Amino acid sequence: MVRLLAADGADPEHARLRVRALMGLATATFEQQGLDPAVGYLDQAAAAASELGDRELGVICHSQRATLYGRSGNIGEALREIQLAARHLDTLPARDRSVVLLNYGNILMHSGDLPGAVDRFGRSADIAAEHGLHREAFMSRSNQGYAAYLAGDLPQALALLDEAAAVEADASGAVVRLDRARVLIEAGLLDEALAVLEDAAGLAVGEPQQQVLGEIEVELARVLLLLGRPREAHGYASRARSRFRRRHAPVWTARAELILGQVELLTGRDPQRVLRTAERLTARFETAEAPLRAEHRLIAAEAAWMAGEVEAARAHLAQVERIRKRLSLRGQLQVAKLQANLALVDGREAAARRILGGAAKVLLNGQSGSNSTDLRSAVTVYAVPLARLHVEMNRDRGARALFEATEKWRAFGRRLQPVRPPDDPELADLLTRMRELREGLRYEPVGPGRESLVRQEYDLRREVRARDWVLSRGEGGSREFSYRDMRAALAREDADLISLVGHKGRLLVMGVVGGRAIVREVADEDQVSDHANRARADLDAAGRHELGVFQDSVTGSLRSTMARLDELILRPLGVGSRRLVIVPHRRTHTLPWGMAPSLRGVPVTVSVSATDWTGRVSDPGTRDGRAPVVRALAGPAVARADEEVGEVAAIWPGGVAIDSDTTRVAHLRDALGEADVVHVAAHGDHNQQNPMFASVRLTGGPMYIYDLQHSGVGAAHVVLSSCEVGRSTVRPGDESLGLSAGLLALGAQCVVAGLCRVPDDVAASTMRDYHAALAAGAASDEAMARAAEQGPLLASAFQVSGAGWRMPR
Repeated sequence: MVRLLAADGADPEHARLRVRALMGLATATFEQQGLDPAVGYLDQAAAAASELGDRELGVICHSQRATLYGRSGNIGEALREIQLAARHLDTLPARDRSVVLLNYGNILMHSGDLPGAVDRFGRSADIAAEHGLHREAFMSRSNQGYAAYLAGDLPQALALLDEAAAVEADASGAVVRLDRARVLIEAGLLDEALAVLEDAAGLAVGEPQQQVLGEIEVELARVLLLLGRPREAHGYASRARSRFRRRHAPVWTARAELILGQVELLTGRDPQRVLRTAERLTARFETAEAPLRAEHRLIAAEAAWMAGEVEAARAHLAQVERIRKRLSLRGQLQVAKLQANLALVDGREAAARRILGGAAKVLLNGQSGSNSTDLRSAVTVYAVPLARLHVEMNRDRGARALFEATEKWRAFGRRLQPVRPPDDPELADLLTRMRELREGLRYEPVGPGRESLVRQEYDLRREVRARDWVLSRGEGGSREFSYRDMRAALAREDADLISLVGHKGRLLVMGVVGGRAIVREVADEDQVSDHANRARADLDAAGRHELGVFQDSVTGSLRSTMARLDELILRPLGVGSRRLVIVPHRRTHTLPWGMAPSLRGVPVTVSVSATDWTGRVSDPGTRDGRAPVVRALAGPAVARADEEVGEVAAIWPGGVAIDSDTTRVAHLRDALGEADVVHVAAHGDHNQQNPMFASVRLTGGPMYIYDLQHSGVGAAHVVLSSCEVGRSTVRPGDESLGLSAGLLALGAQCVVAGLCRVPDDVAASTMRDYHAALAAGAASDEAMARAAEQGPLLASAFQVSGAGWRMPR
């Protein structure tokens, strides 16, 4: 086309079309061949525009040149060119104004001016929306979301990316997925980011977009490295480096090389070689944008530290600290870890503790930006190295120091006061569709129809989670309790507390037993993990009716395994004479502690952290001393559910039972908002891969924790006489997710729930005995210990979580 238009140079309109065609050719050439040949076409376009005396085309040439310089990493030249274009912005038609502002935002974003970038992208999107320019509206809003992510506002970033995705535009699906994946990585949602990136890679190959594909490969390498899969990360980073070298894109080549350096450090390769490479890249790209310079310096500092070159590490880190506030949350935590290590080398332990304390506040602020339990728990993955360092520093400094070091990083999300987001019709509609689809799956036979429903359910789950992430920002304050507060609470409750933590492959137990502080190294972590896995498998098997003659063998194995864990962890501590609070290690989170011989008949409460337990008993969830309001609800297809809820309601004065034919999600949601004690006898399900979709089955479909995000949980005590819903999926930082954990996070004081399938007759009799003891004045842990001791082994599969609840006197 360019040649055809050049042949008719006398026609001014054809000449203008030729300039536009040259600019389009420049972009296509950049994607396939790199910067230099693309700039050649732009030079021709600019010269032709000058001959025509067309200021509008000249402005667009500056904007296009700025974009290509920016994408190649030459930010200085990009800024100069875009500023030339912006001087004449008002002379342009709407589409070109939107494009110039879009390009301006991109360059400001890469230069580190994030507020400026958000502003330019927003103005571009508004112009595009006003004039019906769908492609430009999509691209601008998408980039605005990415800039918000870089600024650390993850909920806003996800909201803007969702807004962009709703625009019907002929735009690159690979690019919008890449942006979303970057936000998910920053949020710590690594599995989700990996799935989005793999989808984006397939689209980029089909479109085809070599530059975008290389960027996707860099992010795939990054997320695989964070997931602990360095070999796969190395493969993607190597392919990206080769792709960028062929395209003569040195900045992106350097980014790929940085990932390769991180892989080598993680796998124990020669840190000296990594350091030299990082220093070479640092010197070469000293004028690159701030985030890239920071990445170079951070990897150089890390490599220098590992190589024993302390002064080199200090020098590189000093350069990063100048722009620390512009780093992502992940980068800020990485800086803190290096600073603390350097302070320890200097013998400044107090300074190292202050640094780690400051990093914990940074993490807490990062979590408080969202109400989403999912987001709050995911981001703690980046704090794990700091937690390990803090434990190492305090390993031999006594129970108090070790307690404070461990608690500083444990279950961060529970410290934030629950904040109720506004009612959201879109989320409610998504959940209604999920319920309908889930009920349809119950009756759909195996075949193509069922496979289609399963795919639809998967897509709906993604939509529900995405909506939850962006609903509103958190504003609740955090709860902080000291070691002294915990000791005082234990004295008031006449209880012991043990907290399990891993350290260099060994399991440590710390806490207060019989009024005395203890720190013990009890066992090998892997050994405990093996026994815990065996107990978990036996527990799951023991709840199945179809075992028949193998039932005794399975329960015998379960008793034997719990006895072995008792010998390793509990018996050396001398626990069992008083009430006990257990803060489990992540590998022991769903053990049936009541089945341990030392704890038979002992009141036991399991809590995610000592801080969380202390806060709950310091602010008990009883209401003004009056008789508690009790609601008991039954779900369908449970043989004795109606009988069970009737008996439970009859135990309590004024108790109300709702039968299985009546109970809907709305009834349970209302009960959780209005009653003091809520009992649910229904089938339940814990989804290990998607724990936020753990549910209880009611008439009309399941209830998920997402159903309660707006209303919250006002009930102080919730009893789930349901299969498996006491289980949880534990993320790094001991962040537990599941139905029981979700109820506690949304405001419940205490939750009792089953860790496995429990036969209907065992559940009904155990719950009757439990409520009778509770109504007589026993605390929840005491009532459960009595009920379980009177019943068969699986009666001990019910676990008390959070803190004890007692009927007000």
